[in-house]
Amino acid sequence: MLEHLIKKEDQIRVYSRRQADENYLEEDASQIMKGKVFQIVSETELEVEAENIFHDLKKDVCYVLYMFSYEKVFLCEAYYRMEEYQSGRQVISFEILSPLERVQRRMHVRVSCRVSLAYRSVSAEELNLMLNKEDSGEAAEQKRDTVYQETMIDLSAGGIRFTTGEKLHYKDYLYTEFEIPEEKEPLKVSGYGQVIYADTFRGEEGLYDIRLKFIGMPEDMKEKIIHYVFYLERENRKS
Repeated sequence: MLEHLIKKEDQIRVYSRRQADENYLEEDASQIMKGKVFQIVSETELEVEAENIFHDLKKDVCYVLYMFSYEKVFLCEAYYRMEEYQSGRQVISFEILSPLERVQRRMHVRVSCRVSLAYRSVSAEELNLMLNKEDSGEAAEQKRDTVYQETMIDLSAGGIRFTTGEKLHYKDYLYTEFEIPEEKEPLKVSGYGQVIYADTFRGEEGLYDIRLKFIGMPEDMKEKIIHYVFYLERENRKS
């Protein structure tokens, strides 16, 4: 049954507890590690190739594993059993403790890409006005006040993460614009969001780590971003 639901290379996120807000799963500080399925050994044993380990794994601690297939996400409880290196890869073995449970809400996988990003702060009143305004003339006027920079962002259909020299604050509202490269022509993304995390980037003075949750992003744009994210995932795996 396990091999019918997930497959090799599917993404894995390991947490110390089940997440309350599944749309922003990857933002939670309780993330232990991330990786991808290395091998399905049996119905109760799964090997994960580690990509990043944020906290030490401990035996006899019950972890929550989130498993990302294309537009499907499952979770289960698991124990960490052992770690070994196979062909230079760090492989973590987990004992599956519970049946896989389908996560009903869509969860968003992130990828990194380099873009030209524009943003500006907006008030709650301006946000409400623009989200309910069909005429885009006022939005066009905003573009003259945006701050442009070449930057690396982490992108998902739920939001972006980027660095900036401007100090922003938790719960600030922003209007953002950026283009992400595609095979035929760049995909232009614009819209509003709220800052859900703001702090110094790796302790560097004058550089800030910002995580933005999209607000009112059209469903068709979310779908385009999702397809782009999975396209990049496939390309990354090839390389």
